[in-house]
Amino acid sequence: MTGYEARLITFGTWMYSVNKEQLARAGFYAIGQEDKVQCFHCGGGLANWKPKEDPWEQHAKWYPGCKYLLEEKGHEYINNIHLTRSLEGALVQTTKKTPSLTKRISDTIFPNPMLQEAIRMGFDFKDVKKIMEERIQTSGSNYKTLGVLVADLVSAQKDTTENELNQTSLQREISPEEPLRRLQEEKLCKICMDRHIAVVFIPCGHLVTCKQCAEAVDRCPMCSMVIDFKQRVFMS
Repeated sequence: MTGYEARLITFGTWMYSVNKEQLARAGFYAIGQEDKVQCFHCGGGLANWKPKEDPWEQHAKWYPGCKYLLEEKGHEYINNIHLTRSLEGALVQTTKKTPSLTKRISDTIFPNPMLQEAIRMGFDFKDVKKIMEERIQTSGSNYKTLGVLVADLVSAQKDTTENELNQTSLQREISPEEPLRRLQEEKLCKICMDRHIAVVFIPCGHLVTCKQCAEAVDRCPMCSMVIDFKQRVFMS
């Protein structure tokens, strides 16, 4: 089923609303059970198609790790599909709030290019949205630089980690020094294990090395992605 024509043949008796040529181009073939289809490469299956649904979008939505999808559409396409889903979900939630708050979020957060950049670096949409809202509430304006936004996100993640460690220490009988030791280890550079981590790699978003070790690498030691930019961050 690696060939387009071979996949298209499987849709011989296809009578559903989604275009069979689009399905075949998106890597799917019919398995002969109602409108169920399956990707020839990743094996991901889809069914219950709605009118005007795009096979490529559904492929990216449910199986973003498919290598065929990545080769044909690229990382940016997949990231944009998931960003759109996150934004749509957030808009549904904000409609339950006051009109003035909804307008403020839509006017100052969603159009901000740093929102998408932070998500592409690996930060969760809800975390980015929350920290931007808090920034607006305390200072009256959104972030002006990506570096400050990333530093605050990292700090917030650190606080979350500390809280989780504190909760774990209450649930388990461990020594009082254990959470502190783990937190100290998390702050250490994963290369030299001596100095504190101080640089975030862009675009992958990993924060794993000190300033000195970061200068010596061209690829992230965590995921091996090529580093386009190295952003200095300051952790308390």
